Amino acid sequence: MTGLAPAMAQIARMDIQNIFAYRLNFGLHLLGRLLQIYLLKVVWTSVYAGRSEIDGVMLSGLIAYVTLANLQTWFIYPEALDVLPNRVRTGAIALDLARPLGLLAQIVARSIGRTIGAFAMVAAALPLVALLGSLEPPASLEAGCCT
Repeated sequence: MTGLAPAMAQIARMDIQNIFAYRLNFGLHLLGRLLQIYLLKVVWTSVYAGRSEIDGVMLSGLIAYVTLANLQTWFIYPEALDVLPNRVRTGAIALDLARPLGLLAQIVARSIGRTIGAFAMVAAALPLVALLGSLEPPASLEAGCCT
């Protein structure tokens, strides 16, 4: 089990480097996500048609929820699985299966590396996301961390 950690760390580092090597691609994904957040805000604002609340659901809370849900799915979406069909088709999966580190551990390490690599770029874009999605800071420290 001790040999797994260094191998997983190396795979995660490779995915971090991959994010920065293809930062234009990542930036375009980020722009797409920003556009999606903005369009969801426009759609829900239209649905509410000038009202601030429908059936007890505040528009501002709904927009904040949709914005945060979009960001959350971006971080936890297992993009590492997207490469599997191509690797199976080309036969490269045989190399993955032959490695001492299991396929699932490789996928987990890639996801961890992608999340770490993406964090720096997303953190830089967070003010724009907050503006487009109309995020507001929590009412209090307790509301921000404990509820």
